[in-house]
Amino acid sequence: MYIYIIIKIIIIIVLLCCCVSSSSSASLMLQSLNKTQEPSKNQEPSKNQEPSKNQEPSKNQAPTTTQAPTTTQEPTTRAPTTTRAPTTTRAPTTPAPTTPAPTTPAPTTTPATQVTVYEHNDYQGRSLNLGLGVHSYETLSANNFNDTISSVKVPQGLVVMLYEHAGLEGKVKMLTSDTPSLPDFNDTTSSIFVQTKEAQEAAANLWLQPPWLKWR
Repeated sequence: MYIYIIIKIIIIIVLLCCCVSSSSSASLMLQSLNKTQEPSKNQEPSKNQEPSKNQEPSKNQAPTTTQAPTTTQEPTTRAPTTTRAPTTTRAPTTPAPTTPAPTTPAPTTTPATQVTVYEHNDYQGRSLNLGLGVHSYETLSANNFNDTISSVKVPQGLVVMLYEHAGLEGKVKMLTSDTPSLPDFNDTTSSIFVQTKEAQEAAANLWLQPPWLKWR
């Protein structure tokens, strides 16, 4: 209880001291202000006094920096992105099937295998076709062509042997092309032998060989 009272007293004393010191400091400040506000009577303002050119600003005084006005940034509008059209894939073109043009085979010329004998000159009168091989007297007589032939048509590649008598006997007349007349063998033929030129040449070579080689 006593301690509490003592603490209160101490606090009051401290507050009084603070008030006294503050009042004395305030009076001193007022006196100094009054002295500075009164102009000195003897001091006249110098008319020609010019401001000192060399007066430098106090080093401690910070230079005032003028703040640049803040520019309001305009919102940037982004250009709309163009969507690329989808590329269409071209379907592969299949070439149309080419049908080959029909090739016409070249006509094959079969070698003629018949000769034609005529009754008169220049292939006039009756005619008789004779194939490859021997045509005997009997064949010619049966067709009324014994000793009657006067002209002969011989196709290319064939050889006709006209004989005077039957059995391929007597005089011989060889023909290898068309013969319109037979002045030295007219109405004389009694047997005929028709063969190809290759066979006739082979037979001729056989007869030209030596005798010991003919029949080997």
